[in-house]
Amino acid sequence: MRGSLLFTASVSAFIALLLWAGLGYPPEVQILPLVVGIPTLSLTVVLLVGEFHPPVMEWLDSALDDLWGGRQETSEATKDHLLPSWGPVLRMMSWAAGFFAAVFLFGMFVMPPLFIVAYLVAEARVRWIGALLASLVASTCLYAGMALLRVDMWTGSIAEVVPGVLGGGIIPPL
Repeated sequence: MRGSLLFTASVSAFIALLLWAGLGYPPEVQILPLVVGIPTLSLTVVLLVGEFHPPVMEWLDSALDDLWGGRQETSEATKDHLLPSWGPVLRMMSWAAGFFAAVFLFGMFVMPPLFIVAYLVAEARVRWIGALLASLVASTCLYAGMALLRVDMWTGSIAEVVPGVLGGGIIPPL
């Protein structure tokens, strides 16, 4: 009995239990547990099958490698050179922290489109028109998803500038 088998079986049982409990919710609330739970349960079932039939995991591994651009074999001598330096890691962490701080201050209506454009232009070196188009598509998907799930969007903690869009959010007491 391997530890990974026991852990994967436990996680699968827990997710199945959450899905079963989620079916007892009102119909308008059931969608989120189903959208998150079914793919997660599917992936843990694949892991369980891979515990008993290793060729399944080898196939999945190679399929994912092919999807992401192919497997690159490395020797032990070259692995040290492939480790990322701390500069890019800290830069990505700064982008993430800056995004959360900006959303807290200015809200979810304003910051995702601006941050997508800023990130694509500054980090990915995408042209402005491509960054604006990507931002438009991603933001539209975000806003449509939030509207379909009937989630109220955070407007930001600054003083209200545009009612219901920018500012005026009430910070909950800590």
